[in-house]
Amino acid sequence: MALGVSIPRILLDSNVLLIGALSPLSNASELRKLTPQARFIVTSSIVEESRRVIARDSSNRMVTAAANDRLDAFLHDMQALVLPTQGTDTRGHDDHVSSPANLYQCDFICTYNVRDFENHGIEALPPLAIHFDFPGTAIEYPILGEDGTLLVGTRYYGNRTMGRILRAKNGTEVRSCSPGRIEVVGPDVGCQLYGQIPEGYAATFVFRYKKNGHFEAAAWVSDPVTGDSSGKLLLAQGTACFEPPVRPLMFFGQNYGFAGELFGVSGIPQYVRDGRMRPVLASGTLEVVEKSEDISALLADIDVLIDPAGFSVIVLNVQDRRTRTAAPPNRSRSDG
Repeated sequence: MALGVSIPRILLDSNVLLIGALSPLSNASELRKLTPQARFIVTSSIVEESRRVIARDSSNRMVTAAANDRLDAFLHDMQALVLPTQGTDTRGHDDHVSSPANLYQCDFICTYNVRDFENHGIEALPPLAIHFDFPGTAIEYPILGEDGTLLVGTRYYGNRTMGRILRAKNGTEVRSCSPGRIEVVGPDVGCQLYGQIPEGYAATFVFRYKKNGHFEAAAWVSDPVTGDSSGKLLLAQGTACFEPPVRPLMFFGQNYGFAGELFGVSGIPQYVRDGRMRPVLASGTLEVVEKSEDISALLADIDVLIDPAGFSVIVLNVQDRRTRTAAPPNRSRSDG
């Protein structure tokens, strides 16, 4: 998406509200850093729906009260404008979100359920995709496992490459063997090279592998002048063992030779098939194929303690599921 000069208006779905409030390390919670650059909007029905979910999934009243306090604090930190639901069409399953988004002239809906809003007349994006369109924000550290999919939005010029891309515990490594070309090297690797990303083209590079040994490197490229997509370009394919932990290299921790323009990075521990790539390509992040975090599990992480004075103290047993690293303001990396 492209953001204009005016401050964008973004309507938050209830799943984003709940995860932002209850999971401080989530991409949804990180949205609060964008409040100077964006106007966040919710409706009274979306807030009420969030409170109903909290009441339904909480183990007791104290947890319910604590979670509602977290929700109120998140709304305050987001400087969210809570608008009435009346006057909007709420007959459909998701109309209570899309209808007010259109009525209040929002630019985007922020939701983990992107597919639910494909035909509602307004662009829906997950939290990480919102982050990608604000300069100076964060890039998600890819989390990979026995299966994995890594996505890198990039463009390169001249002799620049992505360098060393990722490496498994057993030494299997994905790297650029020359500008626009990808290879996999390591023990017992069978790798067939195919196409090459054209110089100057914006490309969504995707590397996918399965625990049965199959891997594929491909890119979806766009013409630098017209912006038209030329579809999937197969770069490499073969068999290899990717023994966990599988770690991204590129520029995480140090510079592993990545040199080019960077639009975004994400990775998840599952093999994402072509049939699920359309919303991924539209949003620029794999977050759209991940299910949002289990609200009942997040609520189970809340402990409510009573101090000697009789006041309740909320303790969040937060698990650091995601590690984030700052992206440069111009979203580019170079050897220099």
